[in-house]
Amino acid sequence: DSGKLNLLIIGDSVSEDLYVASKISKKLTSTLDIRRLEFDDECAKHIVTNGRELNHRIPEFCSDTLKKYKNSNLFKDADVIIIASAWLSNAPYLESLIKYDLLKNKKIIIYRNHAFTDMSSILYSFNSNHQELLKPNNFLFLSKRTRTEFANSQIQNIAISNKMNTINGFDAFCNHTKKECSLFDKSGNPLIIDQSHLSVSGFNIFEDWFSNKLLDLIENKLY
Repeated sequence: DSGKLNLLIIGDSVSEDLYVASKISKKLTSTLDIRRLEFDDECAKHIVTNGRELNHRIPEFCSDTLKKYKNSNLFKDADVIIIASAWLSNAPYLESLIKYDLLKNKKIIIYRNHAFTDMSSILYSFNSNHQELLKPNNFLFLSKRTRTEFANSQIQNIAISNKMNTINGFDAFCNHTKKECSLFDKSGNPLIIDQSHLSVSGFNIFEDWFSNKLLDLIENKLY
């Protein structure tokens, strides 16, 4: 027994970024044992329909995943579980997941994903002066993906109604009062490589922000 809290991060590639950021954080690794399991948000729909909703090209994908996780000590031993996925059209099914047997009586934090216009398109706009006379950081604020923001609002409502905490990924990059976002470090290196996944430079900045947010919730505000 290490005396540390057991943190389990579940989800798609969004959760993978959170896991890497957590593992490189000295603040988190000194207080938490951190593990990750892949969980496709499509499987939340599978739970709602009691298996009638088949997912992916492999019909047994979700049923096999859920069956395997029921016997997983990572779920049984977890003190805190972070759910992190893109969600998008599957956001309404989140509620079925948080009420599933695997997550009962667990402290749950839901990560609301950040996503922007693809970085290649952002760089093209900057190089072509297509920012419509906006300051660069104001332009980046307007490049937030509408679908992601809509899904995040659904996730937040579900979290509030179930008395669960969330972490808003946009807060790592954006000042909502000033309507500005920063997606480049001081050397001009992009912080994301596509619409949301972190670059090496992005991990260096995101890790510190995420560590502080997570520890603040665990130490002070976790339901």
